[in-house]
Amino acid sequence: MKLTKESLNRLYDKLTLSQIEVGIKTDGKDLIALDKRMIGKLWYIKYTFKWRDDPRYKKVSFGSYLDDKFKIREATFDEKLRIYAKYGEDALDLGVGLISKIKKKCGVLKTPTVIKEIKLKAKRLKNPITRLQVEEVINEFKKPEKIKPHKVDWRYRYEMKNKEHVEALEVMAELAEQNSRLKKRVKELEAIEKMISAHFVKSPGNVYTDYTDQPPS
Repeated sequence: MKLTKESLNRLYDKLTLSQIEVGIKTDGKDLIALDKRMIGKLWYIKYTFKWRDDPRYKKVSFGSYLDDKFKIREATFDEKLRIYAKYGEDALDLGVGLISKIKKKCGVLKTPTVIKEIKLKAKRLKNPITRLQVEEVINEFKKPEKIKPHKVDWRYRYEMKNKEHVEALEVMAELAEQNSRLKKRVKELEAIEKMISAHFVKSPGNVYTDYTDQPPS
């Protein structure tokens, strides 16, 4: 049957808001109970290897069977199984998602204590416990956050070192070229000096004089 406004009006027009809300909570618990029953059936199939009775899945893993047949990831199944097996009624009252969150934030050892505190707080309140109030209890027992070590960007460092190395090589090449030009210039000057020495003679005052001006010896 399709979900329509007309069908909903027939069901709930004569009910109060409070009555509808009670029904929603009951439905929620029923859904969790059905989910627990389904996980139980799947667990039985898993530990008895019964999925291999179906020729199509005879040679595949349970995870492949689970995903193909029921579109459930094996990691999701495993997490639900752990929670239903360990926390029983608490899982039905609080839900798998919340308990899984408590385990992640507070650790496995503190989870029973956190669940107990949430239930005690719910009993003390006049109105139903809110999500914010649940979060407050969880935060009281939350594991201290680990200080993440500074992540070294090795790629960036490598690129910078490589850049420095290339720049150093370029400077060395430029210096080598300058040195080569200087050597060439020195040779040119030496050649010029030889030409001058061949054309002039030194006087006693270390002054070059054109040898053509000297009297014949």
